[in-house]
Amino acid sequence: MANSLPSSSEDLRRSVVDLLWRQWSALGVAGHVAPGGNAAVDPEALLLVSTVFARHDARLFDEIADWLQQNGDWINLLRMARLQRELGLGDVTVLGALAEHLTQRSAHSKWKGFAKNPPQVDPPAPLFPHLPSPNRTDNIFRRWGWLRTPLESRGLSKPPRTNQPGAFLLQLRALFGMQSRAAGSRDGRRRAAAQPVERSGGPTASVPAVDLGSGCPITLDAPACLGRVSGHRESRATRTRPQ
Repeated sequence: MANSLPSSSEDLRRSVVDLLWRQWSALGVAGHVAPGGNAAVDPEALLLVSTVFARHDARLFDEIADWLQQNGDWINLLRMARLQRELGLGDVTVLGALAEHLTQRSAHSKWKGFAKNPPQVDPPAPLFPHLPSPNRTDNIFRRWGWLRTPLESRGLSKPPRTNQPGAFLLQLRALFGMQSRAAGSRDGRRRAAAQPVERSGGPTASVPAVDLGSGCPITLDAPACLGRVSGHRESRATRTRPQ
């Protein structure tokens, strides 16, 4: 009988990176990857897991950074902080560097809470382990312990299309607000999922099925599954968190 599980850590990383491309494409990241069917994306868990696994695809990482510059207001920062604190998702140093880049624009000043107190890391390590150390480095990432070329935003990311299945949680936020129970809590989302949603400019539609696929099924309890996946991070990703 064929074994559908990844045969090595490299296969696992490749599968997760492919999944991240599909999930981010569903939210508007520029790329040539088809969005992942009817999967509803959990944007906060997705970003946290991406701070670990997107380091294995430099283009994906930079497209995520570009999307955040254009669409960072869609991220529920309070919820992301809670997921990181309670489930240990992601790498706080990579997230800190991304957040500090975002705070260079006043429109993203709320991200300052993630950009405090970079740790003392000597020497810094390559952000992308499959690429050689760059000759020119990004000062912000270096301050957070990572070596990479200067980050540049291409501005190619699109706003999320909230009438698409992948952006269902963002649709709830557009309807009810960022901090509403329906848009921000698992119980609230379950209650909302039990009801049809009146979509702007269209008929009443049923809530899409939620399935992350690629061996990691996702319900609206997504972070628990993603937390198990992120357990495969490299030791560099578990460095001391900034105080």
